[in-house]
Amino acid sequence: MQPSRNDSARAARRAVRASVALALASLAALLLWSYVTSEPVGTARTLVAAMAVLTLASPAAGLLVCAGLLPLTGPLSALLGTQSAFSIGEPFVLAFLAAWLVRAAGWAAEPDVTRRRFLAPAVVLALVVAASAAVQVVNVLAAVADSERPAPGVLHFIVTDYFRSRAPFGAIPAAAFFLEGLGLFAAAVSIGRRVDGFGGRLLATVAVGATGVGALSIVRLITVSLRQSDAWTAMLQHLGTIRISAAFPDPNAAGSYLAMGLLAATGVAVEALDPAQGASGGRRTRRSSALWLAAVPVIASGLWLTGSRAAILAAAAASIVLVPLARRAPRWLRLGGAAAIAIALVAALPFAAQRLNPPTGSGRALPRAFSIRVEMTRTAGRMIGAHPLFGVGIGQFYDRSAEYVTPAFRRVVSRENAHNNFLQILAELGVAGFVPFAWVLGAVAWSALRSWHSGRARAAGTGGAAGLVAFVLTWFAGHPLLIFEVATAFWLVLGAVAALATTGEAGSEGGEADRAR
Repeated sequence: MQPSRNDSARAARRAVRASVALALASLAALLLWSYVTSEPVGTARTLVAAMAVLTLASPAAGLLVCAGLLPLTGPLSALLGTQSAFSIGEPFVLAFLAAWLVRAAGWAAEPDVTRRRFLAPAVVLALVVAASAAVQVVNVLAAVADSERPAPGVLHFIVTDYFRSRAPFGAIPAAAFFLEGLGLFAAAVSIGRRVDGFGGRLLATVAVGATGVGALSIVRLITVSLRQSDAWTAMLQHLGTIRISAAFPDPNAAGSYLAMGLLAATGVAVEALDPAQGASGGRRTRRSSALWLAAVPVIASGLWLTGSRAAILAAAAASIVLVPLARRAPRWLRLGGAAAIAIALVAALPFAAQRLNPPTGSGRALPRAFSIRVEMTRTAGRMIGAHPLFGVGIGQFYDRSAEYVTPAFRRVVSRENAHNNFLQILAELGVAGFVPFAWVLGAVAWSALRSWHSGRARAAGTGGAAGLVAFVLTWFAGHPLLIFEVATAFWLVLGAVAALATTGEAGSEGGEADRAR
């Protein structure tokens, strides 16, 4: 019997998807080789290899481990004594993506309608990012040829220098950061559609990572306070003045991450206590619920210690999304939670003035912070006006900002980021990149709203959605997507929420779960 034309077309599309997946896996492997040859610490190389092996065996398990470890890879790199100038976080992601793409090439089935809703704009955005980087690489090569300066070729940079020095091809790592985040999002959506309940487990793992980050910040506070003669007095003073970010170099980005993790952990905790969503009331369930309830104040403490005003206010505003969860939580939890929040607010009042509006001498007073953001908004506007369609290039805002700031501001700061992630992406990628970026966010938001209206929304998904709202709100005053570990956490939560929001829709691939495990 002759195969039909439709069968032949499906086979051709499957072959194309498999070829693309293998090509991307090869690119990730080349970048990994740069890390293997530049990192002398054998333990670090072994952990990266273990991530790849685990993912080949079980993509779902690999992604869960990746989600839990990524926020802690900075401290982990210090603990291992790695010699690379960069943390072990990106090698972990590359190892996962390379192995997952190899597995994906084997089952390159046509995506269902639900997955295409998310993956179509993600693919368009990835193409724009890749094109932006390619244009910059061509410009660098042309400049090098004109000046006759020695410079490595692109392949040599990728295979040898990527984890040693990011010059002169800075556009490649900037694009790689974005594309790796999109890859994690695609993996979370794909695996979440194949493995029943995976989205909830992914959010729980993200919450575990956030708990670890919060705990590290608390330990740092205690350690710093114990160095003083009067440790208790010093700790009380530090609660209102010192900014602690034990896992990330940017306290504001840490605040954005912890705001997202706090609300996601709240949703996971409520789901653990909800009999309708799998809680059996046994001893193991009660122990698990207690652990989740203990994680919430740890993450909240870490958020407070970052001193990020935008993140603290965003978490408070986004907590409105959690209101529907009150009906699912036990009465004792509602009353206890309200009492705990009231006590926390009263306890924070003595420190709130210094935390939210530090003295002028600290450099973080509200008038100064506001003026910087106003100036950078104007700078971004000039940049967008000059390059509206394709932007100045991925990763170029900081370097190019010197051309667009006012002379008066240049005397204070010669160049700076936008302090607004929306404007930064629009300025770097133009309308061509911003539209698919907004399309990805809108597709997830629309699916989450549909899930809520239909009554299918799980508590974990609602908490994850609230966390995303808080994270996105911080974009108006910061740029957390510039920090790799924070950005990857965002893409993972976005993918988990998308997977949970579409659970139960027509076209679910739960029957193919065995192929993803």
